Amino acid sequence: MLEESDNINLNKLIYNLNALVDLGEVATTTKDYKSTIKSALYLVMGTLSVSKGVIFHFDPQKNELKNITSKGINDLNGIKLKLKKDEVKELIDTNTIIKRENSLGNTENLITREKVFLDKIKAFILAPLVVKGHLVGMIALGKKFSGGEYWKSDYDILTIMVHHIAIDLHNHNLMHKLSSKVNENQKLYRDLRLIYYDTIQAFATAIDAKDAYTQGHSLRVSNYCVAIAREMGFSSEQIEGIKIAGLLHDIGKITVEKSIINKPAKLTKKEQLEINQHPVISFEILAKIRFPWKNLSTDVRHHHEMLDGSGYPDRLQGEAIPTGSKILTLADAFDAMTTDRPYRKRLTLENTLEEIRESLGRHFDLKIVKSFILAIKKDVNSDKKMPIFGQLGSLSSINQMEKQLEATII
Repeated sequence: MLEESDNINLNKLIYNLNALVDLGEVATTTKDYKSTIKSALYLVMGTLSVSKGVIFHFDPQKNELKNITSKGINDLNGIKLKLKKDEVKELIDTNTIIKRENSLGNTENLITREKVFLDKIKAFILAPLVVKGHLVGMIALGKKFSGGEYWKSDYDILTIMVHHIAIDLHNHNLMHKLSSKVNENQKLYRDLRLIYYDTIQAFATAIDAKDAYTQGHSLRVSNYCVAIAREMGFSSEQIEGIKIAGLLHDIGKITVEKSIINKPAKLTKKEQLEINQHPVISFEILAKIRFPWKNLSTDVRHHHEMLDGSGYPDRLQGEAIPTGSKILTLADAFDAMTTDRPYRKRLTLENTLEEIRESLGRHFDLKIVKSFILAIKKDVNSDKKMPIFGQLGSLSSINQMEKQLEATII
């Protein structure tokens, strides 16, 4: 499996995120089953730049794979691929993408026996569709348009897309045979959404990895944003949007030199200008992705604006700053102050809150600060503590903070 350059390919990242968004929409569409599967195949082939592809449905009663849909291949009607029981078991147990020329064991026997058929469809890789220990189908893909090898990142994105399609096939089987399993269907779709979140979180982790001092920063900011949004009465859809915005708010930093991000001394004017461009770059990247949440890219663009107009990149003031941006501003600043940075050690909770109080009305919105404090109060008084506040300090420190805030803004 070939490795790509360590440099993050922005165009490919954008394309892959768009493909995942599109595949999620296809999986929940009201289109008929065959149209859904065809759309999914086209998305896979387009994402990987492949000219030939087939999706098969597996019939466990007959132990055979039957073509559902294909592209770039003629005369497949009625053609079936027979499997032996030990071959089915191996496909389920390994549950991994198979490069035809590197196959081993029972898989090699299958590929040798069906060589004529696999040559006909010009299959280069095979991806079994497995859900909950059951084989539900298989995808066969030809070589890339370029004739080149598949990169490791191609296999990674294909693995995610294959799981989406496997769930869709599995759900179709359940709906067709056992309509009573609606709850299981819903769980599988929740699992699919979690995979989508996990993929975005992986991108956020890659961004944070450039800064030795801020590991986990994007995830913490995302969690703080969710806590604030809940207190402000956001809808579930709006909460999802601010969650993703928190994860991706610093994506523009992938274009900033690592030496600048980790510089322990004061930045030069040129270096500061480069850092200050990251919200704009984040906006330009995210604006190209068809997210289902409104204003996500705009919220990210303005997460360094200040109420008094002293922020960047557009020096917006007051009500001109979107609410989502104001939430991101507080969450981002709070995490920056409570974690170690190359230019200073973390502040105590007391000092952090003092900084926030002194900046009320100039940098931070009073309503949003109140909502954040209420979220922390609820956590303090709850039997089940929220993991987002576990690292902030002792219970006594938080109680002291609560009293201080009650005397000032609550």
